[in-house]
Amino acid sequence: MIVYQLLKVYVIAVALLFVQLPARQGEQVVLLPPHAIGISSDDGGKFVQLMHAPDVLALPWPVPKPLPSGIPWYVDVENFGPKDVTLRAGPQFSIRLRPKDTFRILVQDSGYVIKR
Repeated sequence: MIVYQLLKVYVIAVALLFVQLPARQGEQVVLLPPHAIGISSDDGGKFVQLMHAPDVLALPWPVPKPLPSGIPWYVDVENFGPKDVTLRAGPQFSIRLRPKDTFRILVQDSGYVIKR
């Protein structure tokens, strides 16, 4: 009986957590698992949320092709913490996201650029 009640509380707590995570209008939300090694090119055009992420995550390299809609590949990334996360791609791109930071990272020419 106690196990059932604890399980019920756990399920409700997880559901409330996902309800509170902000979504963007028209963007699909991806919660990156804590053991992930990077953001996939399949995540292009999505809102990627980092929670308990490793210290360093990779972005796709070489840079992905444009999205099916024809616009350049991009990803919106928010770090929910609890620690800083560095995103890296290729030899010349690196950005540190502190907890609560949100950036749009998009492909421009043969590299990445950042938009806040």
